[in-house]
Amino acid sequence: MFNNCDYSSNEFCVFDENSEGLRYVDLPTNPERFTGYTGDSATRVWKSIYNENCFGIPNHLDKETCIEKRIYYKLISGLHASISTNVCYYWLDTKTGVWGPNVDCFKWKIGKFPDRIENIYTNYAIYIRAINKISNYLNNYSYCNGNDEEDLKVTHLVKKVTDISKEYPFTFDETQFFNSPETKELLNDTKFQFRNVSRIMDCVACEKCRLWGKLQITGLGTALKILFSTKNVNSISLKRSEIVAFINGFNKLSTTINMIDEFRELWRAKEEGSAQEENSTKEKRDTKESNTKEEGNTEKEKGSTGKEKGNTKEEKPRELSKADIFLIKLSKRMDHYFDKLKTFIFNIFIFLKLVDPNNLELKDKIGTVVISIFSIGFAMILQLIFITKALNSPVKIVENPDYIKEKDASNNKKDSDNSNKPGSPKSPKNGRKKSKKIN
Repeated sequence: MFNNCDYSSNEFCVFDENSEGLRYVDLPTNPERFTGYTGDSATRVWKSIYNENCFGIPNHLDKETCIEKRIYYKLISGLHASISTNVCYYWLDTKTGVWGPNVDCFKWKIGKFPDRIENIYTNYAIYIRAINKISNYLNNYSYCNGNDEEDLKVTHLVKKVTDISKEYPFTFDETQFFNSPETKELLNDTKFQFRNVSRIMDCVACEKCRLWGKLQITGLGTALKILFSTKNVNSISLKRSEIVAFINGFNKLSTTINMIDEFRELWRAKEEGSAQEENSTKEKRDTKESNTKEEGNTEKEKGSTGKEKGNTKEEKPRELSKADIFLIKLSKRMDHYFDKLKTFIFNIFIFLKLVDPNNLELKDKIGTVVISIFSIGFAMILQLIFITKALNSPVKIVENPDYIKEKDASNNKKDSDNSNKPGSPKSPKNGRKKSKKIN
């Protein structure tokens, strides 16, 4: 798949620095955000990564899977979740043209999956450990951008980052991995699959998506190279593109964690707002019902007064019966639950990535169609039950020709028994009583 000159045995990524057509991109002016790149093309990219380059773990992730393979899967999942978080944070509302956080996007892609957020933190811990391990190398590196003032500023900022990394505890210990005879060969397989992922990122059709995907996978691959490719830190050598990807990849993870905290606050505020809105709507509905009832009583009093005076002949307003009140409350409850059902169905479509979360018109249409189908199906079932019951007697007549005679005989017997009862008008005893009264 790869030429011998594409990479060395220590590399986790494939570099095309000598390829033609490369151009430099200013990352701050081309931030990672929503581009509209969705559908089959985007799905195929991640499907190829998970199904073909994750040791088959998505299909059987369990305790029997070795820890090296599980950590590898967590790295890919954390990378994917970080990218999705940034896209949801810098979201474009196609109706208003305004950029801003999309809480529903975050909720159904990351927020409702604690394991994905945990995997983001796993990637962050690996970056912290890698920065701390080569802190001297980063501090002594010559950052040359062609501007002495900017070079000095970059050197100062990198020094600040390495100092902060030393304050963090070592939550990731690389010495616990690939140290047994069975897993030593697994390290080469891991590098091979990671290089495949790096190549797959080159196949992304969206230029900006390809830019940030390639940069972050290269940054993560550089962190793994620092931790697992050499035991002697002083002998490590990094390309300029590796350092750029490494620092920017760490920056993306740091901002992603801040975005997650902000999304949680927005999510909580949205749910509280929905609850308050629902309570407010209920209070308004109750107030309106109370006012309507008072107006009805007032009209009733006016009508009664007018009738006494003889000035008007207005009819007495009909009071709501218990059945009417019950039906009104039932219809309001059904309307409330139907709204919840439509929201639930629409959220399922969002989770399956079949609709745009901002398309509220489609939400009403989908909910109405599904509820209509359900209602029609329920009505058909009731109709089938009634038809079956109605056809029950003709079936008995066909199967038993004497069915009508037996039924008539049974009815005659019942009439005869009723006539012999003491309370019956045709009873002799009753007749005697009647004759005595005549005499």
